[in-house]
Amino acid sequence: MDVTLLRHTVQYAHALIQMEVVVEQLAHKQQQALQILQQAQALQIQQQIQDATQDGLLMHIVMISITTWAAAMMAETVADVTLTRSTAQYADALIQMEAGVEQLAHLLQQQLIIQAP
Repeated sequence: MDVTLLRHTVQYAHALIQMEVVVEQLAHKQQQALQILQQAQALQIQQQIQDATQDGLLMHIVMISITTWAAAMMAETVADVTLTRSTAQYADALIQMEAGVEQLAHLLQQQLIIQAP
């Protein structure tokens, strides 16, 4: 009976050792899986940061382009208004000159009529 008890004890001890090895292997695999998951999350976060940076850069480029275009249009509008004022002044001066020339021509015509025999 001692031999049978000894055999069973050895078998149980062997089974426990095998279970311990399996548990250690599972723990090791879980640790590896956790590390892979953490690396994947870190890469995902890094990619999100990179995407956000690129999106932000793209947004800055678009906004600068829009602002530059708007500023150019404002400058053109100011130039148009300024040119319109200058042109209006020149046109007004030309109209006044034309009126003066017509008055002068009318006076000369009257003088010629008066001087004619």
